[in-house]
Amino acid sequence: GTNHVGTVNDFNAVGQGEFIISLWIKPDDGIPGGSECIFGARESGAGNDRIQMYLGGTGVLACWYKADGNGTTAQTLSPVFSDGAVADFHHMVMHVGTTLVDIYLDGVKQTLHGTSDGDISTAIKANFDLAGYKPYIGARDDAGTADDFYEGGVDAVRIYKDSNKLGDIDAFVLALYNKGRS
Repeated sequence: GTNHVGTVNDFNAVGQGEFIISLWIKPDDGIPGGSECIFGARESGAGNDRIQMYLGGTGVLACWYKADGNGTTAQTLSPVFSDGAVADFHHMVMHVGTTLVDIYLDGVKQTLHGTSDGDISTAIKANFDLAGYKPYIGARDDAGTADDFYEGGVDAVRIYKDSNKLGDIDAFVLALYNKGRS
């Protein structure tokens, strides 16, 4: 499909600090065969800055964060879904901290792949700049063009700026999951 919705016009203030993106997903296919962007934007300038949450073609979850040309991918070590339609909504969280990107599914921090380990220690977060592009829900804003469309349900999208002020992140994410989709 090609359904998607735009988000805040200026994500830079969020992307320059620590933050959490929380959403509920119900993929049409747990192993879609190609990557599908659940939430994201990428600018195509020199820094190629980006914020992206994906369901990978093999059923893994992946998150990208890049600021000022430096960043990384965080990817689950193993597939989190089976092939075919996913019966229920699942809670996915991307936490961008000081030096790491973490992925949570249903309140549990996921083990990350050895080479896609979420290390953003070289990223200059103060220079994060999407150049006016805004993250989409259900696709990626790729320098003004929607692509990598997500097939499935998305609900209760929330962004928490300044996550360093939330205390224990694991406990906060678990509480979000336990609260449900309300």
